[in-house]
Amino acid sequence: MKGKIHELEDIRAKVEKLKVKNDGFVEELMQLLNKTTSQLSKIDDQQEINWTSKSFDIATDLKNGETNKNSEEQKDLALTYLKEALDSVIIREKGYLE
Repeated sequence: MKGKIHELEDIRAKVEKLKVKNDGFVEELMQLLNKTTSQLSKIDDQQEINWTSKSFDIATDLKNGETNKNSEEQKDLALTYLKEALDSVIIREKGYLE
């Protein structure tokens, strides 16, 4: 369990360093989403899976140019969903260790 927490905290630190104005933002976000998804359990992490899925959908739309909305706002929203998912799962996993 400590390994999972460490991996999630590492991903979270990388997410925090992402800047929506950077070139390659969407690609980096999608890599982090894939890493996050691989750490989520289907049973315990359903809400986090939903948030991660929303972030992935936004990132996919951005990558494919399928969004008419403000690109920067959409990037920020995708980042927020991923941060929420990671924070939630990290807090719960740490609670299991207590």
